[in-house]
Amino acid sequence: MVNTRATRYDEETTTMDVSEILKFLQQGEEKRQQEDEKRRLEDERRRQEDREEAERREEQRRQEDERRRQEDREEAERREQQRRQEDERRRQEDRDEAERRHQEICESQQIINTRLNAFSGRIDGVEQQIDQVGQKVNRIEKEFQENREEIERRLERRLEDTKRQVQKEILEMIEGLEHQLHRTSIADSGDCSTSPATPLQHSSLMHTERSVHKMLKPPTYDGQSSWSMYRRQFEAAAKANGWTPQEMATSLVISLRGQALEILQSIPEEQQNDYDRIVGALEIRYGHKYLRQVYQSQIKSRQQRTNESLQEYEADIERLIHLAYPQAPKEFLEQIGIQTFIDGLLDTEMQQALRLGRHTTISDVLVAALEFKAAKEASRNYKPKIASESFGKPQLVDTEGRVSTTCTQCPKISVSKISSDERSLVIHGYLDDKWCSFIIDTGATRTILRPNILPKPPKELPRHVKLETATGEQIPVHGELNVKIQLGSKIMYHRVLTADIRDDCILGLDILSKHGFVVDIKNRIIQIQNEEIVMAPKLQDYNQSRRIIIEEDIQIPQGSENIVIARLDGNGEGLSTGIVEARERNDGLLVARSLVQIINQIPVRIANISNKKIILKKNEVLRRCEPVEKIVKCEEVNQARTNQARELKKSQKKDSDLKLIRNWVKNGVRPTWQEVSRYGTTIKGYWAQWSSLCLRDGLLHRKWESPDGVSAVYQLVLPKARIHQVLEELHSSPSGGHFGVTRTLARVRDRFYWVNCRRDVEEWCKRCDLCSAKKGPNTRSRGKMVQYLSGAPFERVAVDILGPLPHESTTYTPSMLTSGREMKLPTDLILGRPLEENQERSLPEFVENLRERMDQIHRFAREKLKIHSDKMKQRLDTTSTETAFKPGDAVWLYAPKRTKGKSPKLQSNWEGPYTIIRKINDLVYRIQLSPRSKPKVVHLERLARYTGHNPPDWFVVEDPPPRTEDSVIRDE
Repeated sequence: MVNTRATRYDEETTTMDVSEILKFLQQGEEKRQQEDEKRRLEDERRRQEDREEAERREEQRRQEDERRRQEDREEAERREQQRRQEDERRRQEDRDEAERRHQEICESQQIINTRLNAFSGRIDGVEQQIDQVGQKVNRIEKEFQENREEIERRLERRLEDTKRQVQKEILEMIEGLEHQLHRTSIADSGDCSTSPATPLQHSSLMHTERSVHKMLKPPTYDGQSSWSMYRRQFEAAAKANGWTPQEMATSLVISLRGQALEILQSIPEEQQNDYDRIVGALEIRYGHKYLRQVYQSQIKSRQQRTNESLQEYEADIERLIHLAYPQAPKEFLEQIGIQTFIDGLLDTEMQQALRLGRHTTISDVLVAALEFKAAKEASRNYKPKIASESFGKPQLVDTEGRVSTTCTQCPKISVSKISSDERSLVIHGYLDDKWCSFIIDTGATRTILRPNILPKPPKELPRHVKLETATGEQIPVHGELNVKIQLGSKIMYHRVLTADIRDDCILGLDILSKHGFVVDIKNRIIQIQNEEIVMAPKLQDYNQSRRIIIEEDIQIPQGSENIVIARLDGNGEGLSTGIVEARERNDGLLVARSLVQIINQIPVRIANISNKKIILKKNEVLRRCEPVEKIVKCEEVNQARTNQARELKKSQKKDSDLKLIRNWVKNGVRPTWQEVSRYGTTIKGYWAQWSSLCLRDGLLHRKWESPDGVSAVYQLVLPKARIHQVLEELHSSPSGGHFGVTRTLARVRDRFYWVNCRRDVEEWCKRCDLCSAKKGPNTRSRGKMVQYLSGAPFERVAVDILGPLPHESTTYTPSMLTSGREMKLPTDLILGRPLEENQERSLPEFVENLRERMDQIHRFAREKLKIHSDKMKQRLDTTSTETAFKPGDAVWLYAPKRTKGKSPKLQSNWEGPYTIIRKINDLVYRIQLSPRSKPKVVHLERLARYTGHNPPDWFVVEDPPPRTEDSVIRDE
């Protein structure tokens, strides 16, 4: 019984303990959940407080920013108001000052008028007094003429008496000194009769000798001439005068003028009697001792100048060498001079010939160069113009051998309806880089091109497009072409029609009006944007030979010479000047060789060398008239004008500024400043150089003297209309060489002068296409930074090779941004990590907390990235050039190319000019070189604005279509 009861008790006790444990555990779980809920609510409350605090701070920051902006606006408005009030006050003061000056001028004018009236009466009286004085002067001159001879005789007698008296006194003084010297020498030593004189006696003798001879006065020095040469002159005069160092210092101070006199301000007053001290200061200021490096660099860059003779070139090199190496041995100086002389010659053939020779001195090189130049000039043969065959296009002829206006194979097509006669206005140029003759026709509305001039096929036009001639006939049009036309230095892109015409190309009113052609028919000159181009006669159909026919029967006596009048068989189209070759006929008639002008009647010289008379019948052919010379593609020949002086004189007279200056110089009266002050700066600049202006052969020149005053150059004063032509020839032409600003300016100043010459040369070199392509622009285009902010993980990936370090912009590690926690290191896996205080107990709670933590981290990271990106953009945009191009602008493209075997200095880094076709975005543009080239899409930083002389004009900027509501919706 006892055991059964005990067992039951144990079972009941065990059952009670388990229920109590379960109850306890359930209470603990409830308590833990309540504590977690309290903790969660507390965290939520804290987060809400943090958000409210952040919003409150953000609101305070916005209010503070708004207050500051309002204060800045008020301050700006206040300053603007003050500035306007100050400007108004100044304007009012200016008006008051102007009124006051006007009143003063009026009062002065009244006073001047009053004084002029008073002076008028006085002038009359003065004129009467002048007449009386003139009579007295005539009487005095007569008396003076009578007494002058008597005065001259008296002066001559008195001068002779004075000379004899002075010579007598000098001889007596010398005898007394010699006697005193003799007594002194006897007293000092009785056994020496020729003892030397004491220093006092020698000084007395020297003083006496100096008083007898005439003192040499050294020239003055103003710092403009060479100091070394002046020092030699001064010391030579001092030596001849026998000056002491103190006297030399005094005389040198007296001889200083101008800027050289200012050197005394740097020398203490107690040292101004020290000759070496003064010479040292002048040597530092004007001497060559401290300029040896400068002279050595001048020797390295010395080149023979244009129009500089070989003798002048050699003398200047020898001068520079002695200044650069004053203490070097003679052999070294000769070798340097020989090398510099040969390297700087303009004639490459002369350089090669001199390098083959062996020369020991620079004089030997000069002699060899002169001999080579003389031999080269002697070997040049004069080549006169002779007749030659000319090959051109075949003529359209009919069965009778006459030139027809219609094609014999297809008479329906009129091939000569649009043509020109010998009086047409012809100008030469290039058509798509091909030599071509252009006919200027002001009656044609469109520019027309012959189809076989260019190989490319024209663009077809609708069939209803036809040309109508002056007679009403219609000519079919083959198509339309976009061609490049170059006249002089002007390049134009234009659309032309192609039709069956006999001339190469006819320029119509469309291109004449578009590009501003000015046609001067009287002087046969065409002006295109300040560039004058001389027209030429029509040079075509030179392959035709013209027969010279006798107009009437002529009898030529035996042994006589006559000039007969003949005519040309045909209209002479395409031939303005011809040559008649010499001919001896079988009957003894000689036809002389002569140059004739194709007009209605042609004079021909003939001679009868036979023993009988010769009769020439009417319509008998004497000879054929052929072209003077073969027509070649050489535009330089057309530029050789013989009427340049006359044209320059006309240009100076047409120039508004030079016309006034020419009249003043011609009259020889320099106007006052009051008369010149109302003109512009150009006239004032010429007026300031009045003493240097002169007229030579009717042209205004400026006389420029060298610093030493030995040589002088007459510079032609260039009118504004000729500046473009001169700069084109001296810089951009084949003989110009595309030198820099300094050398181009030196070449211009050797021949020409105008006000602001340096500014025009700098602008021309800056706008030169070839120079710009070689050097590139001064400033490169640099666009602003485009921001790209990341808003989610893995949107942009960066590799951190140092490990999980916090990023500078976000202040979080990549692991925290992507997974919401820091990465576990190997030590964490080995030793374990302590649990966090608020670690989640369930999976849903962990996921919810992780999402909230990730959102907060990402939001904070985006804010920090935005702040850092704004700072980076602000720093980078400070170096931006703010360059913006629009469609139609001309630009350079940076496209460096390196060709193997060619120096990079001889290659261009820039191509162009390109044309902006479209702006894709703020940094990307689409460009195109020509209408037939392939477009390119490039970045802004590879582009630079084109400022040259030949901007492309083939691209036409079209107005953008109006934005409708549908297009706006489509864009969105």
